[in-house]
Amino acid sequence: TSLADAGNITVNVTDKLEVLGGSQFRSDTEGQGNGGNVTVNAENAIVSFDGFPRDSEGDPIVSGISSQLSPISAEFTGVRKAGDISILNAKEISLTNGAQLSSSTFGKGNAGTIFLEAKDSVSLGGNSLVTTVIGKEGQGSNNQVTEETLNKVIEGEEEAPSGSIFIDAGQVSLKDSSQIDASTNGEGNTGYIIVQAQNGISLSNNSAIRNTVGEETQAGNAGLIGLGANSLSLDSGSEITTQTDGKGNAGLVLVRVDEDVSLTGEGTGIFSTVGANAESIVRENAVSEDESISGIFIEAQSLFLKDGAEISASTFGLENAGDILIDAQSLFLKDGA
Repeated sequence: TSLADAGNITVNVTDKLEVLGGSQFRSDTEGQGNGGNVTVNAENAIVSFDGFPRDSEGDPIVSGISSQLSPISAEFTGVRKAGDISILNAKEISLTNGAQLSSSTFGKGNAGTIFLEAKDSVSLGGNSLVTTVIGKEGQGSNNQVTEETLNKVIEGEEEAPSGSIFIDAGQVSLKDSSQIDASTNGEGNTGYIIVQAQNGISLSNNSAIRNTVGEETQAGNAGLIGLGANSLSLDSGSEITTQTDGKGNAGLVLVRVDEDVSLTGEGTGIFSTVGANAESIVRENAVSEDESISGIFIEAQSLFLKDGAEISASTFGLENAGDILIDAQSLFLKDGA
């Protein structure tokens, strides 16, 4: 089995980059080396990924970027890492019709980090996906979501855990079952999802931002979902969720909005959930179980919940899903919310 790392891919573009019809940038490894980094230096360019939903045989066609570690021999004891995916200094970034950006490990090792930076907008539509996955044999980080580490990551004083996703744009939108997802079914914690938008963040028509620990996880905590924007809106079954179904603790949803947070419709909401099979753990580097922050924290001028929308911290097992703290000047609940 090769010990070499996969090569890095760097793309420099000044006007437009279109990745269409199942085309991909890939830097994967099936050996004992690391996945390669994929970097797009966009220089105020428009970057778009579009994949046809199905080919002639009915199988999905995926356009996008991938850095992946495949399973390897059980005797391997080293540390590997999937590559980072970075799209920097773009004007617009769009994913449509099932396009994907994915840094994942399905063998021993860590997922990489995804960075998306756009002056105007980042948009996902038509079942598109931005994801980091730590598979059953994967190894996530040992970082706890504590107040100290959270502040250091936000201020750039400390590196975020492997498998994190960072998005910084003027506007961020997800629609039509699109997702931003960080998940683990292996050992170790999920990464952070941090989305910052100078204007607004919107999720519509069953779209989601999720940070999850799967049922087969040996030992790992759900991480952080941190959203900062002028406004936040969710509707038509869209959700922001941190959830654990395995051996780990619930994560933290942190929302800081200058103006309004609006949630509308049945199934729409912000959730912190502990599943029936979840078991709390205290990792070796934690002083106590209480050191890790979990729950939902919202800061906004106004909060609107309408037509059955929810904000919920719930447990179906033995462990605590965390608290809900809302700091707002105005709170409006209407029609079954």
